[in-house]
Amino acid sequence: MAVTPSRISRWAPPAFYAAAIFVVSSMPHPPMPPASLTDKQVHLLVFGGLALLLFRALHPAWTASMALRPALWAIGLTIAYGVSDEWHQSFVPGRDADLLDLAADAVGACLALLLAGGVTSWNQARRSRVTAAEEC
Repeated sequence: MAVTPSRISRWAPPAFYAAAIFVVSSMPHPPMPPASLTDKQVHLLVFGGLALLLFRALHPAWTASMALRPALWAIGLTIAYGVSDEWHQSFVPGRDADLLDLAADAVGACLALLLAGGVTSWNQARRSRVTAAEEC
């Protein structure tokens, strides 16, 4: 399998995003989330973002359809990265592994892809209605 520019452009964002998560996870005292967000909400948002980037890498025809197999792969890879992130944090002084953080990671991945799928389906239905109305 050759490495092509399109493959790099698809996989570079999730790779850099995962690297940023690793860097923050390596900090004994990471930056605190805004006062309006809890730690679990931050996990939900961050790992939801990772799932979206992984889905985009796995299924580049994003606007054509939301495919179940790439979505499940993206969720699985996100959860696997969450497991590795919690394990990594168990070795960082001042940090620890937390199963509730991992649960928030998993929920964030699922919610992000469900939301993206719903928005995509809604947009496709709206476009179909507009096209049908224009044909009349």
